[in-house]
Amino acid sequence: MSLITPFVMGKIIDEYIPKRMIFRIVFGIILFVTIPFISVGLKTIYNYYTIKFIRKKGNEYAIKIMENLMYKEMAYFDRENSLELLSYASKEIVGYVNFEVEELS
Repeated sequence: MSLITPFVMGKIIDEYIPKRMIFRIVFGIILFVTIPFISVGLKTIYNYYTIKFIRKKGNEYAIKIMENLMYKEMAYFDRENSLELLSYASKEIVGYVNFEVEELS
């Protein structure tokens, strides 16, 4: 995207202005101005859906973790520190979701 605008400006300055191609000059300027807006809009849309995906997956995995921990026997929690276990599981899930988002990109 960032290479298109200098190319368009070069065409306008080197070809269209000396040959007095008014329609192409106007079209090139419009294109030169709209490309950054399109780029920012696409990045915003991508970030929105990425955040939406992360929230959905994070909540889904957190619920699965809690379900797995809730149905363990009490003797299991006597042997293990439950808060430490939940903290470790949460860190692992955050790493997994980040990896999944990077691979989807």
